[in-house]
Amino acid sequence: MAPRCEATTLLKQEITHRWPWGYTIYRTVYTPESDLHWEAAADAIRANIFATLDWQLKNGRRQDRHSHRLVREGYRSLVFEDKARFDGATISQIREHFKAFVNNEPAPLGNRFRWCLVIDQVALQSFIRHPEPAGTYIQDEPDTKEKNGA
Repeated sequence: MAPRCEATTLLKQEITHRWPWGYTIYRTVYTPESDLHWEAAADAIRANIFATLDWQLKNGRRQDRHSHRLVREGYRSLVFEDKARFDGATISQIREHFKAFVNNEPAPLGNRFRWCLVIDQVALQSFIRHPEPAGTYIQDEPDTKEKNGA
């Protein structure tokens, strides 16, 4: 069976459940520095998603430009950003909140309800150090063999 367009597959999964699509993101760091860099971190997440889509469109088989455009236009992550509730929250606390959030939704299907991203101090520092997508991280078969000494 020939590979499918990843964007078309995502559209079929997400449109039937929840649109716009996106991820659930929790902010758990609230410092003066994090306030300065928070939007840049959100932009970096979006930039990495779009860089992956662009790579797939350029290098993938059976790609559909219209699907890729719709996926880009429909991306809207849900961000839980509440200093009083989430500042310094542990993974266990976030997990409990996320479970309650999912359980309170009438139709908890799609990427938004499968898992969540937690942006803590360490993650935020990573976005500050590396604000741009790292480039093509998907290796072609010959490059992988060469790097592994084969």
